[in-house]
Amino acid sequence: MKRKLIFPGKIEVSFRRGPTGYLRQDPSDEAKRIKDNPDLQDQSAPLREAKVKENGHSIVFLRGGDVSDRQEVLGEYVLQFGKYKGKTFRWVLENDVGYIIYLINKVEEEERMGQFKPEGPKKDSLVSFLEYSRTIQEIEDLVKYLSERTVEPLVTKEEDNLVALESIPRRLGETYGKNGRMDMLHSSATENVYQAVKCTDFNSTSNRDRHRVLLSNQFPPRLMQHLHFTFKVCSLYS
Repeated sequence: MKRKLIFPGKIEVSFRRGPTGYLRQDPSDEAKRIKDNPDLQDQSAPLREAKVKENGHSIVFLRGGDVSDRQEVLGEYVLQFGKYKGKTFRWVLENDVGYIIYLINKVEEEERMGQFKPEGPKKDSLVSFLEYSRTIQEIEDLVKYLSERTVEPLVTKEEDNLVALESIPRRLGETYGKNGRMDMLHSSATENVYQAVKCTDFNSTSNRDRHRVLLSNQFPPRLMQHLHFTFKVCSLYS
């Protein structure tokens, strides 16, 4: 009979949850302190992936964990980029779930546009971090929920259309720019679309069709539900 191995040092991710059990996506107090204070952020040169792997393997072994469990070893990998550089993958998930959701969306958008190039220690760390996060069922469930969620319109009244047009960059900044994550939308692309829409004669069917394509190319599908309403000017989507 095969013996079942027991690893007393095995550590699971301890997620922060709300009153009803759902994952909290806001940063913890500790994470906020790090994000708001550059003096608390690791400014050292990034380590190569092989060294990060070696360190993670050693930590799991020394605490009596399962070194054959890739998920457990990845949890001890140390992040090599961003404001949380120097923190373990597991720590980031326990302290700022919203950050990994942001990274997943950002990388998916870059891949869709053919702009993602995983090269160098920072990119290696990013790829490993995404791999680790996607092996956690709670993260997969949250990503699926967010992708399928029905988004409420930003503009619901026809008379609000002109106001919406004039405030497109600002509205998108308010909606998605929290926690310094406006770059997810590529703000320059947002401004370019805004200027193009503002100067177009929408009495022309070809112009309306052209801008539908323009918007679809500039923004990921999840944001298009917002944009369908935000850019609903002069019957753009009629």
